[in-house]
Amino acid sequence: PTYYSVQSELDYEITTNITSSWINHESIDLVLTNTGSETIHNWYLTFNTPYNIDNIWNGALFETDGNGTYTITSNGWNQDIHTGESVTLGITFSSDTETELSINPEWYLLNTQATVVDASLYTLDYTEYSSWESGFTGQLVLQPQIDCQHWSLTFNSNREITSVSSAVLNTEDNSSYEITHDENNMRLFANNAYNFGIQGVNSENALEFTGVELTVVDLAYHLTDDLDGNGTPDYLDFMGGGSI
Repeated sequence: PTYYSVQSELDYEITTNITSSWINHESIDLVLTNTGSETIHNWYLTFNTPYNIDNIWNGALFETDGNGTYTITSNGWNQDIHTGESVTLGITFSSDTETELSINPEWYLLNTQATVVDASLYTLDYTEYSSWESGFTGQLVLQPQIDCQHWSLTFNSNREITSVSSAVLNTEDNSSYEITHDENNMRLFANNAYNFGIQGVNSENALEFTGVELTVVDLAYHLTDDLDGNGTPDYLDFMGGGSI
């Protein structure tokens, strides 16, 4: 098959193995392997087949266009695939006409994209609880207006931050930080407020954040998206190298 990826830095391959077959049906193991140098986050896989999907395990059917194109995704616990690792899904296909099925899609699309959320679609507020000569504690409140899947928040801070609660803190240096989800808040729901405790090293100046960006990793193209109105779904425009 031909492999496409919305995020050009992500590389992968698919292998399939027939596990059982009977009249008008076939079950396979589909193995999605990360062959690149970057982790695949929150994966969505789109492909076309002339058959119906009757059942899927270790994954979920996200959507279909009713004409043989499907997008499948993870079960949540297997949504990240690190370099050299793979996830295995079981899928049962059926046919309305063929007694012996041949499951061999001509192409796969890794239909996942990281996007920066417009700053008008969320708020980030800070309340300081206590401060002393060498340290401070407070709370960040992040409230998005849209659902945010597999989110991360990056920013520069004029104070050194040493820890956060209810999230994961990644530090590039003493001024650049990333706060991202833990297993309990991988998805933020629209119009809900999410609180994160914060601790750090005090300074004479009040805490200020600059260069704030909220990034999400989610589905790139719905199967019916046609933003340019050319009559061709956007995912096909993308694979054909056209503009969207």
